[in-house]
Amino acid sequence: MNRPGPVRAGGVLFCLALLAPVPAAGAQPRQRLPENPQNAAQAQKPVLLSIALADGAVTADIADCPLHDVLVELAARTGVIFEVRSEPNPLVSVHLRAVPLPEAVGRIVPEGNIVFIHDEADPGRIALVRILPRDGAAVQPGLLYFGTGRVTASGRSTGAPAP
Repeated sequence: MNRPGPVRAGGVLFCLALLAPVPAAGAQPRQRLPENPQNAAQAQKPVLLSIALADGAVTADIADCPLHDVLVELAARTGVIFEVRSEPNPLVSVHLRAVPLPEAVGRIVPEGNIVFIHDEADPGRIALVRILPRDGAAVQPGLLYFGTGRVTASGRSTGAPAP
């Protein structure tokens, strides 16, 4: 009987392995995965963000909009600077009709501790709003500041999906 020995069979397997197709490095485009699954889910939902300010009262229609986007829009219309943690960024849904700014912020962020800091030159004007988490979470995410301290938008926002 003529059987191949162990060395000969191993050599055949080695040669077959060399002939197997190997994908070229970089030939396949890399798929980008979302960094945060919650943010990916937020981006897929239809968003309503419409805010107007008249005589110091806020009127707003907000549905399924990330909190940070709401604060950016509110900062542009009020001239208030908002200080908030980078995480979490929950979805906000609220409808306001001619509500004073402090109450509007409290209804937009019902789960936070809110500190209003007034302008020294004009004590009736809110200059900075700090939004802190209610739970004493040990994790310390970064701080974000929204707003310039000046009104940068006027009229009613378009209501288009937020970026």
